[in-house]
Formats: sequence, C-alpha cells, structure tokens
Amino acid sequence: MFTRFDHSMIVVRDIDDAAKKYEAIGLRVKKWELLNNNGLVRQAFLMTGPDTFIELIQPVEDSGSDAARFLARKGQGVYGVTYQVDDVNASVRRLQDRGIELVGVGNRVKGGSTPPGGVELVWIHPRHTPGMLVNIQDTPCYLDLLK
Repeated sequence: MFTRFDHSMIVVRDIDDAAKKYEAIGLRVKKWELLNNNGLVRQAFLMTGPDTFIELIQPVEDSGSDAARFLARKGQGVYGVTYQVDDVNASVRRLQDRGIELVGVGNRVKGGSTPPGGVELVWIHPRHTPGMLVNIQDTPCYLDLLK
C-alpha cells in the first residue's frame, strides 16, 4: 500500500524561529507560503532528501485552523505525516474494509501549493494512529514546486 514517505508536518508557534533552528543544523528553507487551509497558516518547506521534506506550519493568530486547534491542545510537535501510495482509491477501500475511519475522502484540493489539477487528500483519523494525522496520496503534494 505505502510506496514511499513523502513529508512530515510540524506545527510550531514561531515559524521564523523554528526555521532558524533547522537551518542551524544544516537544512534550508526552500519555499515560504501563506495558505488559507481551514484557517490561515504560514508554511515553510525544508528539503531533507531528494524526495522528502519537512513542512513547518504556524497558525496565523486565532484563525480557527486545524493546526491552531492542534497547537492549543497539544503544543508544538508532529502534526502529521504523508505517505505516497500507488492508488489512493484502492488504498481507501482497503482501509475502509479494515474499519479505519478516514477524513477527506473524495476531496480534491486545487491551487495554492498543490500540483496543477489538484491532489486528493485522504487522512487516516488520529484515533487509528499514535495521535497524529496520516495522509495518503498517489500524487506528490508539493515536491514539484520544491525542486
């Protein structure tokens, strides 16, 4: 089902400070973005390998974003991870057959940082993981824009 690790998402209070700390250990910010994703967030993308990266996410004020709620409840930390799969629809069926609750099935996100045509974002609910979102997709989400 999983073909490769894509990226990790880390929610932070101060993205500038977090980016400086990652730069101090040798990573470089490849791209900055301001995105309205269920509320306004700032994002910074740091390449960790040829096809993997870290996505830092800072909620903008009290924007009501999912990331803002995560930060308020749990503090800074790993918010989620993304894996690529061969076929997202087959993976969804397999997970649903196992009784795994999914979020976002059938939602295609277009524009912003996603590839032209959009990418389907399907999340495994955190109750089926160690308390974080797990995203599966069959198209790399940001990779083309970060190279």
